[in-house]
Amino acid sequence: MSDRTEKHVGICPLCQTEQDLIQSHAIPAGVFRSLLKGANGAPPYSISALKTLITSRQYQDFVFCQPCDNLFNTNGEDWIQRQMWRPRGFPLLEKLADAVPVEEFRDGYVFETAGIPGIDSTKLAYFAVTMMWRMSIHAWLGADGDRRRFNLGPYQEPMRRFLFGVGPFPDNVVVSVYVWPDKARVLTATYLPKPEETYPHHSYSYYLPGVTFVLNAGRQMPPVMRRLCCYRGRGNPICTSAKAVAGSIRFVRNISKNESGDDAEHARQWASMESQSDCDWFKVLRHRFRETTAAPPNC
Repeated sequence: MSDRTEKHVGICPLCQTEQDLIQSHAIPAGVFRSLLKGANGAPPYSISALKTLITSRQYQDFVFCQPCDNLFNTNGEDWIQRQMWRPRGFPLLEKLADAVPVEEFRDGYVFETAGIPGIDSTKLAYFAVTMMWRMSIHAWLGADGDRRRFNLGPYQEPMRRFLFGVGPFPDNVVVSVYVWPDKARVLTATYLPKPEETYPHHSYSYYLPGVTFVLNAGRQMPPVMRRLCCYRGRGNPICTSAKAVAGSIRFVRNISKNESGDDAEHARQWASMESQSDCDWFKVLRHRFRETTAAPPNC
C-alpha cells in the first residue's frame, strides 16, 4: 500500500488547482482506528452497499492536496472523532446527559445544542457535508474491488464552496444528526455514505460509531425537516432516535448476514443489537433522559 506522504500531481477537487495530491480517505482513518480498538484489535467491517468484508483496508486514493485535507481535519474531522463513541467513552452522548429535550417526536427527542457547552454544531454540519461531497467527486476503490460514487447534482458545487470557505452553507440542504442513546450497545461498524430512497427530495446517510448523519437536499423538503437542521435550525438541534438506531443496525446486518467469517466479537454484537426492537430502543431513550412520556402506540 502507498505511503500517505507519497504524492501525485493532479487537480485537487476542493481548491480546483494543480497540486501535489496525497493519499486521501473516503472514511477518516481515525474512525477505522477506533473500530480496531472497539473490536479488541479484530479488523473492522468494510461495508459497501452490496457487500461486507472483515478487513482493515480502507477506501483511499490520491485525491486532495495537503492544505485541503487539513481543512477537513480542522473544520470537522478531528472534532467529531473525539466526540464519537470509543471504548473509553462517548463524549457527545455524555454532553447530552444533563440536557433537557426541547421536543419529543414519535421515536426520540430533540436537543438544542446552542446552550450545551462543548457541542459544535458547525463542525457536525461541516463533517456531514464533506462526507457526502467527497463521495460525489471521486470513484473510491474499496476492499471488495468495486468503486463507489454518487451524484449530488446541483448541490455539489455549493457544497464545495462551503467546504473551501468561499461560500455559505448551501441553500436547500439540511444536515440532521442522530446520537445513539446507549453507549453500552453502540454498533462498532461504519459504512460509506449512501443514498436513500426518498422523494421529492434527495437524502444521504452516514454512520460512524454512535452517530448517524443524514443530509437532505431539495426544494420540496417538509418544514419539520428543515427545522431539525443542526446548522440552520433554531438552537442548532440534534436528535436521539430509535428509528435511526434500528435503521443503521438493519442496514449493516442485512448486507453482512450472508458473509462468512464473523468473529466472536461481531457475533456477540449482532445478537445484542438484533434483540432490541424499535420499541426497546425508544424505552432506552425514555429511561436515559428521564422522561415519562408514553411510548409510540405500536409499542
